[in-house]
Amino acid sequence: MPSLEYKKTRILEVSGKLFMTYGYKRVSMEEIARNAGVGKGTVYQLFKTKQELMFGTIDFISEKMNSVVGNILNDAELPPIEKLQLFLKTISDTLLSLRLDALKDLEIDFPEAFEKIQRQRQNIIFGNLTELIRQGKRDGIYDPQIDDALVAHVVIGAIDHVTQSNVIASFDCMPEQLFQSIIHIVLKGCLTQEYRDLIQ
Repeated sequence: MPSLEYKKTRILEVSGKLFMTYGYKRVSMEEIARNAGVGKGTVYQLFKTKQELMFGTIDFISEKMNSVVGNILNDAELPPIEKLQLFLKTISDTLLSLRLDALKDLEIDFPEAFEKIQRQRQNIIFGNLTELIRQGKRDGIYDPQIDDALVAHVVIGAIDHVTQSNVIASFDCMPEQLFQSIIHIVLKGCLTQEYRDLIQ
């Protein structure tokens, strides 16, 4: 029989997919229990309310993201350029897995949860991106004149802007192509001239 910890993880995985696909309001605790393969009582045993489950889901997704990003930053075998590329790709892949309509609904239906997502996202991007830039500066790959914090703010601002549905719709390309363009622009802008010439 699966442990309670396993069931909790399964519930959080399922709730993340359902909340971020259909929106907070449209998903019931019963649906989450059914899709997770557990009884409704188990869900309520672990999370007293849907609000508590939503907050737990945000923490669960953030912890997974921090773990993935931490592995990238701490991989001594990866050159700094590849670290930055992988980091930005991880961020864009995560954003592409979210339905923008679901996030917009969350902002209306449960603004406290939406604000927590925004804070967590900014914390993950800001802290880790500034550290990546610092690492690259020490290795002589990134321009020593660039401001670490400014680069992080530019990336966050660009992501916030292009993830708006009307902005994505104005480009004649898929969202993943749009994110790849942002990655390319940011990456080349951070490099010294010597390394910039190596990136096509």
